[in-house]
Amino acid sequence: MSWPAWTEALKERFVADEASAFLVVGDIHAKRWMVEGESLDAANVLVRLLARSRPVVGVFRTGIAGGLRFSTFTDEKKFDELVDAAMLMSGAAVALSARVPMEALGRIWQALNTVGHDQAYMIVDIDNLLPRRRKRIDPVPTAPALFDWPQHPTLRKSNNIVVFLTTSLEALRPELVEACSVIRLDGTPVLDQTTQAALEHLQEDVGSPSVIDAPSIPGAAPAPAPAAPPPTAGFEVLLPLLEKALVRALLDHPEEHRPKRLPVMKAVADVMEQGGAGWHGLTFSLDEEGDVVVEGDGGADFLGMWKGDIALDAAGGMLLKALTGGFSAGSPPDLDETAMRALAKRVAKKLR
Repeated sequence: MSWPAWTEALKERFVADEASAFLVVGDIHAKRWMVEGESLDAANVLVRLLARSRPVVGVFRTGIAGGLRFSTFTDEKKFDELVDAAMLMSGAAVALSARVPMEALGRIWQALNTVGHDQAYMIVDIDNLLPRRRKRIDPVPTAPALFDWPQHPTLRKSNNIVVFLTTSLEALRPELVEACSVIRLDGTPVLDQTTQAALEHLQEDVGSPSVIDAPSIPGAAPAPAPAAPPPTAGFEVLLPLLEKALVRALLDHPEEHRPKRLPVMKAVADVMEQGGAGWHGLTFSLDEEGDVVVEGDGGADFLGMWKGDIALDAAGGMLLKALTGGFSAGSPPDLDETAMRALAKRVAKKLR
């Protein structure tokens, strides 16, 4: 049979190992897809699709009379067995209800920690649990924060899939949007007005490379580290400084700081400080509500500058999204060249 185009996009990205967590956006409740002679909504289309390859497929609906349900008793029984096994192995003595939203998600996470049975879960109306306007997010018992699920090794190293569904990106906390592979039901690009404006700035900034790196010569001594940039430095001077500062910041900051761009903020702050910016010794962290905290002389000035430049933030997001695999001080990450040029050009403009 022919599946909807948006499901094909999901399959292609999953098979290519681009993501294990997806965010499906659009008219998710309309029963407008005909599958096996039945009109289904988006979540149930995914159930029919994924049940072909997975013995455990569940749907958690967050609305009124919601809860975690399975299409067959066999699926539900196997799911309960996986949860019990995971809880036993971890030694957790916690009672989790399938009808209490955060507890149901805790049960799903416990099942995802097991091996031997491929699983898939659809979480419908995720914006009910992660609304954009709410600062504090309830924790998930026995599980990491929802923002961390998409990139968590437990999910990424498995053959399991989690699909969040929402009717609107604008209703959802941006941290989850950034962490997931986003698929629109109508096939339109996932660009809101702010992101579109930021990308237009980036396109103007990046252009074509204006310098060519000199070829390396075997046996030659390494080039000396670049000096601090003058206030009018061009982006070519700033590139190696930013690369070095960013690698150091990525090693110093945990992965949970990346959705808020903290490693990029730290790198930019350090390089701009060398170039004469009005702050000194800034440190970056998150408070209990997940908001960015900048400490040090001039911290408020830096944060105001960052928040006022959507292209700077977009360049940081592009850099962090392009990171792949693990890295260390001895084996630094490959940094996206386009994003690095964009970031360097924005910083150069700020220093003028």
